[in-house]
Amino acid sequence: GGSCALANEYDAGDLVYQFATTTAGSYRVSVIPEMGFDASVAVLSSCAANACVAFGDPGSVGLEDSVTFAATAQTTYFVVVDAFAADQRGGFILSVSH
Repeated sequence: GGSCALANEYDAGDLVYQFATTTAGSYRVSVIPEMGFDASVAVLSSCAANACVAFGDPGSVGLEDSVTFAATAQTTYFVVVDAFAADQRGGFILSVSH
């Protein structure tokens, strides 16, 4: 895990996905990167600068990164997959569970 304050410190190109909740409760977002890729994940409630609700970065290449957060029903959230270094790229599996 990590602080949402770090979410803006990463320089790689962002990939953004969205999902909508149907019910309130605990949601888990997981990113499993391919070997050689140091991914991070952030969940935002909007595109505003202060909209981060969860952020995680295990700090090691190839490790699963997941965050759990309390979601509101009938809300759209944005999942941002990023990497620390500007030249970092790689494949990953993204999942959302409730």
